[in-house]
Amino acid sequence: MSSLNQASEPSGVLRSEGESSFSHSRFSFEQEQAQSLFADGNIVDQVSRLSAESSTNGGMSSRNTQESPALHNTAFSEEGSNTTDQHVIKQASSHNTKLQTTDEDDGHEVPSAPRPRRGPAATLSLWWWEIGALALGLASFVSIIVVLLVYDNKTLATWGVPISINAVVSILTALFKESLALPIAEGISQLKWLHFSKSARSLVDMETFDRASRGPWGSILLIGRQFAHKQRSYLSMLGALIILITLAVDPFSQASVGYYSCRRSAPSLASISRTNSWYDRAQVHIDPLTAMIGAPMQLALYLGFFQPPANSSVSIDVSCVTGNCTFPSDHGASFSTLSMCYTCEDLTRYAVKNSSEMGTLQYTLPSGLAATGYNVFNTSAVSVLNLPDGVWRDTTFLGWHGITLKSDKECDWFDATCGSSVPFAFTCSFQPCVKTYTANVTKTIYNETELLEHRRSLHYNPMQGNYELALNRTLVNGTWKDCTTSDRNTSTHSYQYFGPAIQDVVYQGSTEGIPSSWYEPECVYNMYGPSVALNSTQQFWSSTFFGDDGNLITGSGGVLGPAWLLDLWNRGHINMTGINSHAAGIAESLGAYLRKNSADEDSLQTAQGQAWDTHICIGVQWGYLTYLAAVLVLELVFFALVVVAYHGNAWSSDWKSSVLAVVFRGGIGEPGCKAEGDIVQSYDRRQDEMWNAAREVKVKLTGGDRGWRLAEAT
Repeated sequence: MSSLNQASEPSGVLRSEGESSFSHSRFSFEQEQAQSLFADGNIVDQVSRLSAESSTNGGMSSRNTQESPALHNTAFSEEGSNTTDQHVIKQASSHNTKLQTTDEDDGHEVPSAPRPRRGPAATLSLWWWEIGALALGLASFVSIIVVLLVYDNKTLATWGVPISINAVVSILTALFKESLALPIAEGISQLKWLHFSKSARSLVDMETFDRASRGPWGSILLIGRQFAHKQRSYLSMLGALIILITLAVDPFSQASVGYYSCRRSAPSLASISRTNSWYDRAQVHIDPLTAMIGAPMQLALYLGFFQPPANSSVSIDVSCVTGNCTFPSDHGASFSTLSMCYTCEDLTRYAVKNSSEMGTLQYTLPSGLAATGYNVFNTSAVSVLNLPDGVWRDTTFLGWHGITLKSDKECDWFDATCGSSVPFAFTCSFQPCVKTYTANVTKTIYNETELLEHRRSLHYNPMQGNYELALNRTLVNGTWKDCTTSDRNTSTHSYQYFGPAIQDVVYQGSTEGIPSSWYEPECVYNMYGPSVALNSTQQFWSSTFFGDDGNLITGSGGVLGPAWLLDLWNRGHINMTGINSHAAGIAESLGAYLRKNSADEDSLQTAQGQAWDTHICIGVQWGYLTYLAAVLVLELVFFALVVVAYHGNAWSSDWKSSVLAVVFRGGIGEPGCKAEGDIVQSYDRRQDEMWNAAREVKVKLTGGDRGWRLAEAT
């Protein structure tokens, strides 16, 4: 046979002894394999006989090849010995009555090979690289989860890696994608061989599967071609679909990492002015029984009348170095403090119309305060409100009432077009009280909001001239605390509080025998000191803003009087809205003064809070990562189905995406006939074996009468 082959080589290329030996050994292997597949002795004898006949025919075929130039036009052929092998196997297979299948395109029948005997371990041994790639993909996905889980809601400053967290996620995502690329590509490639092992198929399918294993465009073509045929490979379509959806892995992984502005505690603390007690340390004593209020209290009153604060937030001292601070709270309540409250009431219904001694029209209140056409607005530094609180008869610290002539809506007092005017009367009272707030500082703006349901008024103690209140519970560091009492002075209960009975006791230089209880200092609120201090405040209030200096009169220049009263009168359009707004400003100004001039120990002078620094924080949107998880699950399902399909198929090689399989087993047209210089071997084993065989073969792309082709190089 060697001489025949040499004669068929026009170029004088001689086949090596190794090639002849390889063909002979391959023939022996195929014959032994056929004998092992069929246990029937008659079939074995027939296989041997057919082998002998095939050997003879092979020799004749070789000679015919030499004599017939037409065989030189065959693109791919195999050795004569291969023809003998195939003939033997084909004849032997026919005795086993194998299932014949027909291709939908050309109707050619392809015999099924004997089912291989291999277990699951042997099958999985052909997929170690793909299994390793899947494990790497799973590890990459878990790494993404771990990195994001560790740094979720952490400040960006805690990320100590030179590259950004987005870059790390991008690297892990790239590793994730590339790890999944190998199993999907090799799986589709293996499905290609399974596709052709079942029945005769169009050669275009070979190219379609190969393109699909290489990228998205080929995957689209594969899906489209599957829909063009009745017999479809749904598993290969699934693989192509996975390749397409993997394209969106990068944007989804990047979308999972976001940033937001967050606050983290700063080393410094925040504080707000508050107090349980007030004592006018700045009062000036003229003599033992006469005192003047200090300048700070006077200023607070002036501000209340002439420049009242809009609310308590703008008039309180707050320490917050970062510009963002919070204060602990319990059910929304952050702290309580001594402050000033007010109550105003419309008294117009009590105004009586009468005539003065001069015969002019006037309106008079039961207190004797009257308004006339000349004395348009008359006031008094006395409140006519009786504001008891339960068994306590008095809670008022300062007060006033007034009566004026009010213009109707159609007239202008200054233009003398008012005609007859109507009276308007009111009264306001100011009471020391306890207010409870919720508070915070945001972007350097302090805001506190009173919780009105917790407001309580202090009671007047006539024997001592103080205002005080003992509570059943109070706020301490933002937490409600129940207050307890003791019947004696102790280290914890050091404030003596007298009950309502003290209102009826005449002071005789001692409080001995008067019922009282001892409270914790934080549970008691008071305004105290020598009674002259409180009296001097009331005297300053009366003499400065009311009486002769608290009237509006008409004259040649119009209506004349103090600026604050003119503003309150509002050109004769005075109403209760304006009265309440004016009283609120005075109360806020006095309350701020009380809070900023505490007579308490240091621990009760402020409400402590936490300062916060503003940072950029990492926020993970976990929903986006479900896309990566879905891709991974689909990949695992696809790979498992491919392995199962391969395990149940008669064909048992692991060619996958190897091009060597096409070169070594590509004898199309004349199986078993090796054309001049073609690289066609009878080699039907694993990839690694083909790889080792290919290492010894040198090829070259050469041109000739039959066109360009890969040929064995000499």
